[in-house]
Amino acid sequence: MSGPPDFVFNCHRCGACCHVGHGRVWIEPEEIGALAAACGSAPAAFAARHVVAAEGRLSLREKPDGCCALLEDGNRCTVYEARPAQCRSFPFWPDLLAGGLALERAAGYCPGIQRIPEPELAAAVLPRARAILRRSAASLAAGPSPVAAGGERWGSSLEADLTISSIAGSGLTISGLTPGHDVGAAAADAARRELEDLAAATGYPWSVGPWQRMLAERAAGWAQLRGGPPRLAEAG
Repeated sequence: MSGPPDFVFNCHRCGACCHVGHGRVWIEPEEIGALAAACGSAPAAFAARHVVAAEGRLSLREKPDGCCALLEDGNRCTVYEARPAQCRSFPFWPDLLAGGLALERAAGYCPGIQRIPEPELAAAVLPRARAILRRSAASLAAGPSPVAAGGERWGSSLEADLTISSIAGSGLTISGLTPGHDVGAAAADAARRELEDLAAATGYPWSVGPWQRMLAERAAGWAQLRGGPPRLAEAG
């Protein structure tokens, strides 16, 4: 790879990377001892129960649903402190660092991966996102979709980047696009779908997650990878 990755990563401990199904968690023979000790098992017994040979290598077994066999209680890794190098290094794998479809797929199931676009793409796309939100009067305060467990508000990468962009300093925020105007969940859903279509059509990195965390992680990503928030030539 010729340069740094176009993403930042903060683990949410959600277990999504352990649930993607029918991938391979490759392990090295020398890792079996530590994994077995973490399970309170002898290495031979651990290997017989949890290790399978595949493609000339060793891999952890999966449950019938494709989940890692060492995951319990939803998303608790029973060998976390001794987890294999493949798990420790996620998502900084060569195929993900190269970008492209592999990274797009990983970002689709891992909320901790935030892909940050080139400033030129943001300058071209964010005014269009702003126009969508203005036209529909949709905002986080006006009934966002989807909603996380417990009613936590969620938002998308486009909404977050628009909020942290330079035009936000002029008083424009998503929750203040049309002050005092409330819309229902159906209108917010329609706007979210339109934003997702815009992202797909332009190649803008798309992700959805808890709003406050999304804002913080994308703001940090812009600062780390691009030197500051997206700047728009015009308000749109």
